[in-house]
Amino acid sequence: MENTQVIPTMSDEEVAIALRKQADEQNKGMNRTMVILFIIALIYTILPDPVPGPVDDAAVDGALGIAILVLKIVAEQKASKFVKDHKDEYIRAIGSKISNESVKQVYDSEIKKASDAWEVREKQKSDNLAAQVSQAKTKCAADSTHAETTQNSMDVF
Repeated sequence: MENTQVIPTMSDEEVAIALRKQADEQNKGMNRTMVILFIIALIYTILPDPVPGPVDDAAVDGALGIAILVLKIVAEQKASKFVKDHKDEYIRAIGSKISNESVKQVYDSEIKKASDAWEVREKQKSDNLAAQVSQAKTKCAADSTHAETTQNSMDVF
């Protein structure tokens, strides 16, 4: 009699999502810190200015924006490292539940696809973060130049 038991396979996305959720759990503290820094920047911008003009707001928002960006990059690197370090362990845990060798081969090929897809996604994320860092640097430089121009035009009067 042939074994006809159907064992559901995890899709590449399901494996990646499960690993990513575990990695995000590791970064809860950093995520809270980023939210707190954002709220501080927002409150500072809303409050009355201790220094007339946009210079102090631009400086505080720029500094906190850079700090948030750095924390985000570090959190992404930690999450990627967590996934990379625990991917094999997660794959073994799935594999140990399978007794049928032919089904296990299907799982192995699915996990290989998930690993490949995950690596491509991580590369895309790294490229996107690099682009965001570049944009943030450009914006900070533009804000700084705008603040200096505003200050110079105020000095004329």
